[in-house]
Amino acid sequence: MSASREKKKRQSPEGLSRKQQAAQEAAKKEKKYKLTAAVVSIAVVVFIAFSLYIGLYLPRHAPRTKAALEIGEHKITAAEMNFYYMDGVYAFLNQNSSFLSYLLDTSVPLDQQYYDEENGVTWADYFLDEAAKTAATYYAMYDDAVAAGQGLTEEQSASIDADLESMKETLSTNDAYTGFNNYLEQSYGKGCDEATYRHYLEVQTVAEAWSTAYEDSLTYSDEEVESAYQADPNRYTSVTYRSFYMSKSYFEEELADDATEEEQAAADAAALEAAKAQAEAMAEACKGDEAAFAQWARDNAPEGSQDTYADDDTTLSREISYENASSYGRDWFYDSARQPGDTACFAAGETGYYVYYFVGTGDNRYDTANIRRIYVGVTNDTDADGDGSNDSVSDALWASAEERARGLMEEWESGEKTEDSFANIASVNSADMTSTSSGGLLENVAHYDLEDPVNDWIFDEVRESGDCELIKSETGYQDGWYLVYYIGPGEDRRDNMIRSDLKEDDYTVWYTGYQEKYEPVLLEGGLKYVNTDVMFGSGS
Repeated sequence: MSASREKKKRQSPEGLSRKQQAAQEAAKKEKKYKLTAAVVSIAVVVFIAFSLYIGLYLPRHAPRTKAALEIGEHKITAAEMNFYYMDGVYAFLNQNSSFLSYLLDTSVPLDQQYYDEENGVTWADYFLDEAAKTAATYYAMYDDAVAAGQGLTEEQSASIDADLESMKETLSTNDAYTGFNNYLEQSYGKGCDEATYRHYLEVQTVAEAWSTAYEDSLTYSDEEVESAYQADPNRYTSVTYRSFYMSKSYFEEELADDATEEEQAAADAAALEAAKAQAEAMAEACKGDEAAFAQWARDNAPEGSQDTYADDDTTLSREISYENASSYGRDWFYDSARQPGDTACFAAGETGYYVYYFVGTGDNRYDTANIRRIYVGVTNDTDADGDGSNDSVSDALWASAEERARGLMEEWESGEKTEDSFANIASVNSADMTSTSSGGLLENVAHYDLEDPVNDWIFDEVRESGDCELIKSETGYQDGWYLVYYIGPGEDRRDNMIRSDLKEDDYTVWYTGYQEKYEPVLLEGGLKYVNTDVMFGSGS
């Protein structure tokens, strides 16, 4: 074999020298490395994208697309369900804020504590169920309104726009939120945004307009009113009476710390018997003598309540309906044999006795009053008795409230001095939130519906339409200054009571029908995005 052929034999099958092979191997390794690096890079990108999807996109997008509730043909997304759910939670909080801690644990999420432990129902379950019922009722009315051609009007849409803009303007100065959507997410839950909130408001607006229209359509003839009265006269007759509670605690003697149960029971029985004897003595001594009743109440009031009973009206209940009268004396008040000056006493369980003085019966045949008013309130800002809590209003605060009230009166007097101009001022300045939106309007006001000074002015026999007065009230309820504009007499009190009852009865039947129209179905797939783990505690 020649040397050249031997050399060729030592070369690779491809005919490459060792040097060329090494170069080729190096190239292969570099290519493999680049391929591996590319694969890794793609995997990292995919992982990051997936993480962003899971961490950012999904929590916000899923609640807007995943249905949490089915109502008829409607699929309610988790985001919209959050609005119904959290508004129910907020309403519950507002209504029960003073004793919330007695109802649930404010430091534990709602889905981790029981509303009904026996049946395994958490507080979150309760609020979900209430939210579902509310949504079902709204959508039932909404569907009928739309079917009748009474969907969202341009005026209603503009009103929603204005409300949203007002909210945005208020939030623009609040550093706690980065924007309106951020506020909605923090207040209601992930995925809640302006578009979803607007839809939520639109459904409610249409439904409530439909409801109001039906309620306003309910009218009743004089014959129907009279028939209702004849069917239940007591319901529309009022009574005026005085009452005093003679508690057995006023007669209890202090026992030794080691007193037996038998000794305690005997002492309780003796105290109750003493309360009964004193109540009977009061009833007997005060027959036909209303002033004596007020004095007996002062003489028997427990220590610490003497100042309260210094006012004769403390024991007085005026023009009370049957259903609102004291349950212990109700039937006695409405007995056909009852006469002014009669007295009686009745046991209140095992705790004491009520003593009553009957003043008289009223038929509620008088004109109510229609007024507008502006309220400039005051709150206790002074600790007069030094017990650590404010219990009175300082002279400075009263003076400040008066100055503001007189300023509003001057504003009205310097203008057109009309009902409309008064309403405009009330809608912007009154602290009475129940009537602000209607320009301070209160219709068919009955005797004693309002504070005594305001009531006395309204029902003064010299009152004329267009009268306007500035009145100070310090009765202990909604103290402050009132600007009151007298529109004129309203409906007869008894007729108004009957029409109100008839309307309430008919409306309740109508509304119940909408509550039962749809059976809401909670959907597990979307419920996991509803804010069920919220807490009432601070900072949650």
